[in-house]
Amino acid sequence: MRMKSVFDRVFRYCVNELRAHTIGVVAVLFGISIFLVLYLFLKPYFFPNFMETTFKTDEERGRYMIEQITR
Repeated sequence: MRMKSVFDRVFRYCVNELRAHTIGVVAVLFGISIFLVLYLFLKPYFFPNFMETTFKTDEERGRYMIEQITR
């Protein structure tokens, strides 16, 4: 009989626990889906593309970045 790796044992343990606790699986999937929805819809509002909206050309963006880095 060959020795099982740590990863294999941990993976099998996690799979067996998830099969035993279906409510936990549903809760985890629900949480992940909520996180993805919030990320996809709220990211543009909280993290707008500053460089794209402020400067029109790549040259202007480059000059701004060089100015900010060498300050």
